[in-house]
Amino acid sequence: MADDFLPHRRMIETVECEFEGIRFYLTLGFYPGGRVGEVQVSGFKHGAHVDLMMEDACALISALLQRFVSPLALQDMMARKPDGGPASLIGAAIFRLAESVPEDGDANG
Repeated sequence: MADDFLPHRRMIETVECEFEGIRFYLTLGFYPGGRVGEVQVSGFKHGAHVDLMMEDACALISALLQRFVSPLALQDMMARKPDGGPASLIGAAIFRLAESVPEDGDANG
C-alpha cells in the first residue's frame, strides 16, 4: 500500500514537552492525509542513557503508528500516576502525541 511509507518530504510539527521538570521536544511526522506516522525526540544530551532510551522508544512508537495503532490506543496502554497523568518520560511523550489527534480521534485510521 502506498501509505505504508512516509514520504521523504513531509509535514512535521515540533512541540515542547515537560515531565517532572525535564523539558524536551517531540517532533511529529505526518502522512499527506494528516495521519501521524513518526515521532522523534530531542533536547537530551546526545548519547546519554535517556537520549538513547527515548530514541528506541520513538522507533517503536513510530512502527506502531505506521501499523495503524492510534495515538489514543497507545496512551491507554501507558502507566499512569494516581492523578491520571503519565508515569514516565515515554508516557509523557505519548500523552503529548495523543493531544495531536483531532477531536474525532481518527488521526490514525
